[in-house]
Amino acid sequence: MRTGLVIVGVTLMIVGAGVTLSAFFEPGAPALSKVNPLAAPNLEPGQPRTMVVWLQNTTSGTLALNWVSSSNVNISVYRATSCAFVSYSTKAIYCPDGPALASWPSNSSGHWTTSGEISFPFLLNLQNSGPKAVNVSAVFDEQWASTSPPVPTWIFLSTLAGGIACISLGGVAIFLGLFLRSGVYDRPEPEELSTVADPDPSPDSDETDGDDDLLDGPAE
Repeated sequence: MRTGLVIVGVTLMIVGAGVTLSAFFEPGAPALSKVNPLAAPNLEPGQPRTMVVWLQNTTSGTLALNWVSSSNVNISVYRATSCAFVSYSTKAIYCPDGPALASWPSNSSGHWTTSGEISFPFLLNLQNSGPKAVNVSAVFDEQWASTSPPVPTWIFLSTLAGGIACISLGGVAIFLGLFLRSGVYDRPEPEELSTVADPDPSPDSDETDGDDDLLDGPAE
């Protein structure tokens, strides 16, 4: 067992699993928002005022209205439709379409929300029923989800491929670490071959003996 390879393999598999999961849990597209502030300073008694509200048409969103007044007023919110019967105006004029979506009779503040499919314009009707002029401020705040894909396809595929590659390499490293014997790739040290060669006989020994025989005289 090679402990180092096992540790490296486990680390690679953990990293690969995290990268793979991150490909499927990328943050979604952020919510978009628009705000339409409205103000009616010096709203005189007996002089109603209508304001047209334009924001983003969406099939799924949330619209919120918050308003406040310096004194009690009557406020209502309507869906709007074009006033087709008005022909003398050079610009579009809108009329209430159906009953009020929300209303506050004789109040100095209010809050309203709606969600789902939202189509503009809306109408905000203001009426001062008091004895003196008042100041009214209102804010329409809309939020909706972006329709663009949260992450480009190539980024998703690249992240997924990187995670799978890390997991594969980690599996191979663990397999080798568990089943590869330690020292299998070590080179054996060269063995010292001790061979004692017999000393060569002196090439001149025979010749010397022969010469000596020739020099020796005949035995007496």
